[in-house]
Amino acid sequence: MATNRIQPNSRGLSVTLDHPASVSSGQPCRHGIQTGVALIDEQTDGTTVVDFIDGVVYDLSTKGIDDDGNAAITDGDALYYVDADISAGAGFLSAKKSGYFFGIALESVGSGSTDTIRVRVTSSGPIGQAQFSGLIGTDELAADAVTGPKLADEAVDSEHYTDGSVDLIHLSANSVDGTKIADDGVNSEHYTDDSIDEEHIAVPNLKHVDSQSLAYGAFTDGGGATGYLDFDTAIEADALILGWKAEVTTGFANDTTAVIEVGISGDTDRFSANTAQSCFATGTVASAALAADTGTSFGATTTVRVTVTGTADFTSINAGIMIVTMYYIETA
Repeated sequence: MATNRIQPNSRGLSVTLDHPASVSSGQPCRHGIQTGVALIDEQTDGTTVVDFIDGVVYDLSTKGIDDDGNAAITDGDALYYVDADISAGAGFLSAKKSGYFFGIALESVGSGSTDTIRVRVTSSGPIGQAQFSGLIGTDELAADAVTGPKLADEAVDSEHYTDGSVDLIHLSANSVDGTKIADDGVNSEHYTDDSIDEEHIAVPNLKHVDSQSLAYGAFTDGGGATGYLDFDTAIEADALILGWKAEVTTGFANDTTAVIEVGISGDTDRFSANTAQSCFATGTVASAALAADTGTSFGATTTVRVTVTGTADFTSINAGIMIVTMYYIETA
């Protein structure tokens, strides 16, 4: 016969309980993941004598409720011990699978009611969710053992992630978009240095309109040193004009100077912050729009006017071809 046996069975086993903080005789209690019934009140040294034997029947307070709400309990249902439902000298068992499996109901309890019924204490039954805690970790799972179809809707949220546990390797392409991010869910604390570059910034709807070929012979003599020519194509309404570029393929020559400005009829420099760009020789020149004037006709279509100014009379210019491109942001 074995000489190292300490106690013949687990009835009357003296232990220091994990729950409740102070137990009374006849009350359900818990030591680790094992549940039982206290045979005496907790002693001054913190220990309690507990009955852990399978098959013993006790009259115990039981409530007709499960994890989803009130629910009737019938003879033969599994009962569970939930820490939050048990306190010193009081509390009840229930059908909440989120707790620790306790035993089997031998009588019924109405939905939402609390009654004292006969309960068979046993460890032979379904394991409560609380008993799984810490038993299965990532080391026990094969690679790719847990996939999307195995997870209930919204079963995993931010509370289940540790810092750094989800990185780019775990995200499929385009799996996170604006609809999956809560308002103000991402701020500067979530960006690493250089994590946002030009490729990640949406470009405004930048557009342009090219003029027809603007040859000196098509210009209208404005009187004096100026001549002008309007675009054949208007710029759309609600355009925020940024500026222009002129590609001069033949210089506007035969005078000593020739400068270009771009605007509209009656405001010939509206889109020319720089009114001294030369078109006297071949080349490319440009100017930003005047900040004070560019939004004046914002709500209407705009016909662009190109004005060339010489030193003497405009009619002295006998050559010149260029194409002017207007750049703007579409806002509508």
